[in-house]
Amino acid sequence: MNRGRVMSMVALVAMLSPSARATTGAAVLALPLSVRQIGMGGVSAGGSDLLRGWSNPALLAGQARRGEATLGGVSTGVGEQTLGAGLGWMLTPSWTVGLMFMSYSFGFDELDDTGAATGLSLGRSVRSTGVLAAVRLGAVGVGVAVHGVSDTVAGDAASTVAADAGVSLTLDGMAAGVALRNAGGALRSASTNGVEGDDLPREIRAAASYRFAPVHATVGLEYASVAGRDPRIAAGAEWWPAKALGVRLGMADLAGGSAHLTLGLSAVLGSYGLDYALGSDAVGLAHQASLTYAFGPTAGEFADRVAAERAAEPPPVDVAPVAAPAPVAPVATPRPGSQRPTLAVAQFDSQGVSASDAAVIADMIRNELVKQGSLDIVEKANMDKVLAEQSFQQSGCTSQECAVKLGKILNVRYLVVGSFGKLLDQYVLSFRVVETETAKIVYSDDAKGLSTQRDVADAVTSLTKRLAKAIARR
Repeated sequence: MNRGRVMSMVALVAMLSPSARATTGAAVLALPLSVRQIGMGGVSAGGSDLLRGWSNPALLAGQARRGEATLGGVSTGVGEQTLGAGLGWMLTPSWTVGLMFMSYSFGFDELDDTGAATGLSLGRSVRSTGVLAAVRLGAVGVGVAVHGVSDTVAGDAASTVAADAGVSLTLDGMAAGVALRNAGGALRSASTNGVEGDDLPREIRAAASYRFAPVHATVGLEYASVAGRDPRIAAGAEWWPAKALGVRLGMADLAGGSAHLTLGLSAVLGSYGLDYALGSDAVGLAHQASLTYAFGPTAGEFADRVAAERAAEPPPVDVAPVAAPAPVAPVATPRPGSQRPTLAVAQFDSQGVSASDAAVIADMIRNELVKQGSLDIVEKANMDKVLAEQSFQQSGCTSQECAVKLGKILNVRYLVVGSFGKLLDQYVLSFRVVETETAKIVYSDDAKGLSTQRDVADAVTSLTKRLAKAIARR
């Protein structure tokens, strides 16, 4: 028998056997789609590109712009092809929704005894279409995904529904995530004479990374365990020597005997990003590439815009007739039975940034302190109203003497004063807390080297948590 026909028969039997389907069938659902992630060996934590949400849906809440669309593909020298596509959209600064699609195919033409093609194509294809939703609660992200899966072997189709869930944590340069993926029913063929499909590759994935902000570099590790298979461990690093250029290096499958090197490269031009990754293993080289279009404001700008719009909302207008000016009532009187300290956040000084930017930072700090729930915070609208009635100008009020006077007018125990500025291409945020009764600075903190809007938002979250703990201990 001709060697070509023998090879065709062997390949067909291999594809239809259970052991082969573990590597060429539905098991591809456990592989990453993000080209940037692939370039780092498979490490998902620490990145912000949309398709990392395929590995952990909680990462969808960390995309860099309000809207992102990505199309990518993988091609190997043995006839395997994978296509991935995604669309993400921020509904609010906290909530993000997305769509994701994956298509995998492997096929070849049957050969006869003479080595000529018979016209019969043999192959397998796996497709997945899913809906994702993620919410970011401060430093914590939570995400879920539901996707339909279909598996076709030699024309015989099977389908099922799968679900993913994940959490992520971002704090002071550290990023971590845990995800449970592909939970659902098994793929079973509808044909009684057909071949049954695979069980879904139920997977637990955990990753951690650290970002060195001054040099724009990230290093990370990832662990993935698929039911019935050996665990996978990956390590990788990413470095952005310029805003428009990124390079990556990784090692995949460190836990097994097929560890291999991965390389990656990114180029960003305006709203467009082009990513490429190259990997090698026992089968051969695999080339991956993707094109991303990001639109709308950055995530940080979008959050700032929403916060500014909320802060600009006018207070309710009292239309009742007023016979005579009434004495100013305290604006931060503790709630009945509350033992929580009272605190107000003054207008921040701007240094190298606009006054509106500094005002947004003060609003963000105020909102984060409210979320902490351990202090009674003065609402900005009430504060502005009282200061206007007292003809008090808080602009430039940075001295302790002025802070004490302002705090007494607002009837609060503590007053936060600070500044927000920019030095070269880095943002700097600093503040101090003045106790109005003693005129002493009881706490101070700052964050430097913030290069992006997201860095600023993360810094505000970290600073306010430390502030609330420090005041609570007094």
